[in-house]
Amino acid sequence: MIDRRATRLLLLCATLCASCRSRPSGAAIPVGADSTAAPAKYNIITAQQIIDANLLGNIAYVVVQRLRPAYLIDKTAGPRRSTQPIMVSVNGGELSGLSALNAIPASTIAEIRYLTVGEASQRFASRNSGPVILVTLMSR
Repeated sequence: MIDRRATRLLLLCATLCASCRSRPSGAAIPVGADSTAAPAKYNIITAQQIIDANLLGNIAYVVVQRLRPAYLIDKTAGPRRSTQPIMVSVNGGELSGLSALNAIPASTIAEIRYLTVGEASQRFASRNSGPVILVTLMSR
């Protein structure tokens, strides 16, 4: 009885070791038919990702909340955090508060991009020193 258990354990360990050696460390394991698809970029939510998540009937705020909740958390350190909160820009226009996301239907979104403090400062010529959620709407 003990020999049989020891043999099974030894075979299991040998199998695991062999499978670990056959794949280089850090290599991705392909899963399913979409294994050749490019990985999603974290700072961008595409229209296709919104469709895939079945969120077309929602508003932009819900899309961000479900797909990238970290966009809604201000990671800016120090006093700038309270004076320059996360802002929203639609099609590169004027900056407004997060509540602007409540007025945008998900079905009209082409892309949502998260801009860090540095990217936002460059894009908006230092009009804002906090992060920006840039929403690009589909052209009609």
